[in-house]
Amino acid sequence: GSAGGLYKGVQIGDIVVADSAEKYDGVTRLLVPENYPADADSELTRDLISSLQANNVIFRVGKVLTCDLYYPGPLGAPFLDAGERGLL
Repeated sequence: GSAGGLYKGVQIGDIVVADSAEKYDGVTRLLVPENYPADADSELTRDLISSLQANNVIFRVGKVLTCDLYYPGPLGAPFLDAGERGLL
C-alpha cells in the first residue's frame, strides 16, 4: 500500500485519524453503491481520539482520500486538488 499527504499542513510522521474518505478507486464501486458513505465508525474514532489525547499525542482528524492510482497518467490525476479541498 501507499500513504501520503496532500494537505500542506501535514508533515511526514504526522498522525492522521481518518473520520471519512473520499473514494477515487475502482474497487469500491464494485463492492458498495457509489453513494454509500465512506465514514469511519464513530465510536471507534472517538475512542482512538481519546486515547491519543490521553497520551499527549499530536494528531489531525479529517477526511482522507482513497485511490488505486496515485501517479498522474494519460488521463491526469483528478485528486491533485484534494489538499486544497481540505483532505488530509
